[in-house]
Amino acid sequence: MCIRDRASTGQRSHRAQYLDPAGDPDLRQAVAQWLWASRGIRCDAAQVVVCSGSQQGIDLIARLLLDVGDEVLVEDPGYPGIRASLLGHGALARPVDMDGDGLRIDTAAAQWPHARMAVVTPTHQFPTGVCMNLGRRQALLQWARTHDAWVVEDDYDGEFQYGGAAQRVPALCSLPGSERVLYVGTFSKTLHPGLRLGFVVVPPALVEAFAMARAITDRHAPGDAQAVLARFIAEGHLLRHLRQMRELYLQRQHTLRTALAEAS
Repeated sequence: MCIRDRASTGQRSHRAQYLDPAGDPDLRQAVAQWLWASRGIRCDAAQVVVCSGSQQGIDLIARLLLDVGDEVLVEDPGYPGIRASLLGHGALARPVDMDGDGLRIDTAAAQWPHARMAVVTPTHQFPTGVCMNLGRRQALLQWARTHDAWVVEDDYDGEFQYGGAAQRVPALCSLPGSERVLYVGTFSKTLHPGLRLGFVVVPPALVEAFAMARAITDRHAPGDAQAVLARFIAEGHLLRHLRQMRELYLQRQHTLRTALAEAS
């Protein structure tokens, strides 16, 4: 019996109605538990706002926390979709150089002293693949506290780190002093992009505003899809799937590196 077929007639009827714009309660709880187990992020289920992928998450953040003309630090090079979303809301995307340790927040703070936000992909930077080191992460959090600014952590490919837990760099959102971090996640990379489900972890004081913004954009994600994903996570299927994929991708990475070394 598939997961969807386990729902009662009453449950299916309820999901056909207008639902909580912040997301299915079971899915929000499952995401909160998953984040603690997989990324060491402690958050309450009430802080999780379900959205249609990371791109909508970035859009909601820009819509609510930025005014026209606000400066936002972005990685250079970086993901074009992030910059496009910011520009669409009238923000000024300020490019910041990258090095082997990630975004250079010291340079950015000096060059753009009035920036109100930084958007980063610290775990697996796009397109360079750089992982921001712990010292640079702490410096970024200190910048946010000092400048009363926000940090948006797009945890791109955070589930696919290799080398064991001892070598994995913790998420920004899990570090001390991360009160001004908004964590954006998606299931497009771990499952498939057609699912169109992601989430944003926001400070408790912002949950109601984010839910209202979600309600006036596209109301909420489909109820059946949320319910199925909630059970998929809660019953351990996502964990098993990721374990299999990590092993497969690690083998492919090794094969590619070996081929490149032989060809050089």
